Amino acid sequence: MYALMNKSSVAMARTVAMRKVQTVRCAAADASAKPKRKPSPLEVGGTLSGKDAAGKAAGAKAIAELKGEQYVALAGTTKFEDSRWKVIDDGYCWDFEMFKGADGETDWNAVIDAEVRRRKILEDFPEACDDNISVTFDLSMIPFKVWVTRFHLPEAEQANGRAAMIGFVAAYLVDLVFHVSIVDQMDSFLGKALLAATLIGTLAVRRNEDLELFKSLADEATFYDRQWNATWEGVERPSEKSD
Repeated sequence: MYALMNKSSVAMARTVAMRKVQTVRCAAADASAKPKRKPSPLEVGGTLSGKDAAGKAAGAKAIAELKGEQYVALAGTTKFEDSRWKVIDDGYCWDFEMFKGADGETDWNAVIDAEVRRRKILEDFPEACDDNISVTFDLSMIPFKVWVTRFHLPEAEQANGRAAMIGFVAAYLVDLVFHVSIVDQMDSFLGKALLAATLIGTLAVRRNEDLELFKSLADEATFYDRQWNATWEGVERPSEKSD
C-alpha cells in the first residue's frame, strides 16, 4: 500500500513539474513572439522618413530635451562639414551644381535642407571663422517660387479651408434666420459684409497664438492711458474742480 502511495505521489510530482516547464516555455514563446513597439512619430521627429524627412525631422538634441535626457553629441555632429559648402568667388557658398538632379535642375529644397542643417549645427556648436573669407551665400539666391511652394502654400491651404468652413456656416445661419438663400446673399450688403469679415478674420487669426498677440497689442496700446489714470487716483483733477 505504501508503495502504491509513493508511486502515485511521484507521478503527481512529475506531472506538476512538466506543467511548470510547459508554462515557462509558453511564456518564453509569448515573450519572443510579441512584436516590439515602434517608436512614436514624436520620438523619431515626424511621420516622414528617409529622404522625405530631410530638414523636417526634429534634431537629436530637441528629442533629448523633450524626453528630459542629457544630450550627448556625436563627434561628427559638433562640427559642420559638407563637401557642397565651398569657397566660390572668394566667399563661402553652396555649390549649386552639386545639387542638380538627373534632369539637370537644381533641387532647391535640398539647398534649404542643407542650409538649415548648417545653421543648426553652428547655432548649437559655434566655431571660429576666417575673417579673410566671408560668407557670400544669401537666401535671396533661392528662387521665390521655392519659398512659396515649400512654406506658404500649406499655410494658404489651411487658411482657405478655414475660410470656406466659416463662410458656409455663416451663410447657413443667415439662410436659417433671415430666409435668404446663398445666391441672394451675394447680392446683398449683409452677405458681402459677412464675406469680407470672414476673409479678414481668417487672415488675421491663423493660429491660437495670434489671439494672444492681439491681446498684448491691445494692452500695449492702452498702457499709457491706464498709467496716466493711475497717477490721478485719489487726487482731484483740475478739470473736476468747481469754479
